[in-house]
Amino acid sequence: MTSLSRSAGFWQSLLACLLLLSTGCRTPRLALEDRAEAMRLALLDEATKQVRQYAAFDEEVLALAIEGSNAQAQRLSFTDGRAAADAFVGAADSLARTNRDLSGVAAQAARAVREIQALQAPHIAEPDDAAMDALEVSMENSKEAARAATRTLAAAAATAERRALEAALERFLAVHDRILRLSRQNSNVRSLAMALGRNRAMAASCDEQLRGLASAIAAHEIAATR
Repeated sequence: MTSLSRSAGFWQSLLACLLLLSTGCRTPRLALEDRAEAMRLALLDEATKQVRQYAAFDEEVLALAIEGSNAQAQRLSFTDGRAAADAFVGAADSLARTNRDLSGVAAQAARAVREIQALQAPHIAEPDDAAMDALEVSMENSKEAARAATRTLAAAAATAERRALEAALERFLAVHDRILRLSRQNSNVRSLAMALGRNRAMAASCDEQLRGLASAIAAHEIAATR
């Protein structure tokens, strides 16, 4: 059973208890005209409303956490992204070894790709859209530098080497684009922010309502036994 289905089961059980309590409280044999009884019913209605809102919020948080786009982006960066970057750097180094005049340009190409790699992790962890925009500007600058250096290398390479180099860069950039799309969804970061922020306030409000309802019911039971 998933965390989402377990959470749904908990909220369904709690709401069922409140519904049962509501049905009992509203039977004709109770004096609904009584002010204390009306207060208990108002507390019950408000508690049910709060629980329903909290249940919907909790479901949203869990769904975002299960989606796990930031975790997916991180795994992709550390696996396919790293492999694609290493392949490109290897292809550039191979050209530099056969033509020493290209060593400086090959180093520029490798540095640009490594700069993009280095910025992926902070992008994945960043919750703020504006900050992600700034990181992407830096990534775009490095991407253009990598493309420019690759064009210079390719112009001096044999056909097979040129194709291998260009294909390696495109593979890396394609994986990089996938990483950014996942990172932009920010489901892990959003679920954590929600859990640490609004979740606490809603939990406290629900707890307060349920405690008030329990106290009112207990007071009613004590009065009824006298």
